[in-house]
Amino acid sequence: MPDIFLSYAREDQATARRFAEGFERAGFSVWWDQALSAGQAFDRVTEKALEQASAVLVLWSKASVDSNWVRAEATQAQASQKLVPVMIEPCKRPIMFELVHTAELSDWQGNAMDPSWQGLLNSLRLYLTPEGAAAA
Repeated sequence: MPDIFLSYAREDQATARRFAEGFERAGFSVWWDQALSAGQAFDRVTEKALEQASAVLVLWSKASVDSNWVRAEATQAQASQKLVPVMIEPCKRPIMFELVHTAELSDWQGNAMDPSWQGLLNSLRLYLTPEGAAAA
């Protein structure tokens, strides 16, 4: 079971890779669509990973707010109380996600000591402990 399901728009793949690598360096297991193998049913594998993940991190950008996949994954995550939204560039999020506190990492370039990055890691750790998951 992955710790984190990473949801992002294809246009943001380089940024998503930076986040995935940062999470892995911090000790989290990450599922994102780069884990798909040729011949796998994209929708089924994605749905299974989304259900199994402890936290669903959504990277909000101008491209991702227009992505039906990202919106669907975020909606599922919110319904499961696993949504961890992150702004990677200024944009207007879908209205249903405006009431959820969103981490601001638009300027994050991969620095592991960045206070905003450290705050996000601390938030994610809450989802990975029984006490934190119950409170989320």
